[in-house]
Order: sequence, then structure tokens, then C-alpha cells
Amino acid sequence: MKHSSAQGVGTHVIADFWGAKVPENQKELKAILWEAAEKAGGTPLKFSAHKFHPFGITAVLILSESHIAIHTWPELAYTAVDAFTCGKSRPKKAILYLQKCFRPLKWVIHELKRGSTP
Repeated sequence: MKHSSAQGVGTHVIADFWGAKVPENQKELKAILWEAAEKAGGTPLKFSAHKFHPFGITAVLILSESHIAIHTWPELAYTAVDAFTCGKSRPKKAILYLQKCFRPLKWVIHELKRGSTP
């Protein structure tokens, strides 16, 4: 996909969730991320996850347009989430879907344009 340096290459949406209910079951988490990607207009390609001992998980869904990632710290009641996409997909829709699924008590969402000329 061709982009001008003025418009950038994509949009990166990052979110901090506190008190979220993120499943550590990889099959369930894969289904949620897959649905988030589709709601954003993305094309899911591959899921990978690592469960930490005694708790916590990192999961990434690779998209044709880039990725959606989740990193949890249950001991801190904190989850870091991000979605980066190029093209016509809308990563904020993915983040808002994850917010709906995980029901954090508090959250902050930031949207960044990536690859534009400074």
C-alpha cells in the first residue's frame, strides 16, 4: 500500500486498562482478539500467546495490516493493549471492542498517527 509521508502509514491506538477481566485461556483470548480485528476491518493472520507463571499473559494477533497486542499484570490489576493498523482499518474500533469485553474499571486511550513527516 502506497502512502505519502504527510498522511503517514497508519494509526496506533494504545490503551491502559485497570481492573479489567482478561481471560487467560488462550483459546478464549484468541476468539476475542479475532473478533476485535474483524470489527476494526482488519485481516487476522496468526495468533500467539505466552502465559506467565503464576499469572499474566501476553497475546498478539498478527494482522495483514499490522497487529493487536495485550499484556497483563494481574498482580497490579493492569492491562496494556494496543492496535496498530495501516490502510482503511480502524484500530480504535478494536480497542473499544476489547474495552467492552474486558470491562475495565478505569481506562485511558491514546491515538497516534505513525510514519508521518515531522
